[in-house]
Amino acid sequence: MLYAGRLSKEKGVTTLLSAWAGAGLGKYGRLVILGDGPDRESFEIQAAALELSPPKVVFAGQKTPAEVLNLIARARVVVTPSIWYEASPRIVIEALSLGRPVLVSDLGALREIVRHQYSGFNFQAGDALALGEALKKIVTCDTLADTLGENARHEYLANYTPERNYETLMHIYRLAIERRAAPLPDHLRSFGQSKLTTDNPSMSHATGTAIDSSGPMSNIGKFCTIESTELANASDRVKE
Repeated sequence: MLYAGRLSKEKGVTTLLSAWAGAGLGKYGRLVILGDGPDRESFEIQAAALELSPPKVVFAGQKTPAEVLNLIARARVVVTPSIWYEASPRIVIEALSLGRPVLVSDLGALREIVRHQYSGFNFQAGDALALGEALKKIVTCDTLADTLGENARHEYLANYTPERNYETLMHIYRLAIERRAAPLPDHLRSFGQSKLTTDNPSMSHATGTAIDSSGPMSNIGKFCTIESTELANASDRVKE
């Protein structure tokens, strides 16, 4: 079983360790924790207090991207137990691409990327009991783990390949361009235009702001010219 990520409190490692100990999962294999961070020492202390010494739980530190992929491919399951909102963690996408089931907390995009009971399991963030039960289902049932893994690979191919991401991005761009080129609805096109252009001819048609030819902004060109001249003179004095 594998966790890979920053070792800080918001990543939910405390929940993972509690789940591992509470469900007695050490007899089914080992938990490998990759990464480093400000709370690594406190997590190691927690693991020791829960009697999760190696080989039950191994803090393996930082690994190269290639090493991480190799460990994902060999893992029974990948866990992302964050207790704060995540966008699209790379570790989750990589696990799907390698056909590994993924357990994620039900925050943010995690529960959308990993479909519950299809490519893995969702559990309530911070709920060690729920996480432990989900882990135990996977590690004690080869058929379930294999099915979830196959589904994970299908999910990746359908939604997360570079080609698929490109298609999705281009679709968004096309929609934006089409909507920009389309005429505005009547209720937006006519809103306030007559008042801006007839009641106050000095209003800018582009921005709707008043144009004051005698105000301080009218001297902006002169100001910039003076500034440029002074800078040029200063430059000449430096050269001398």
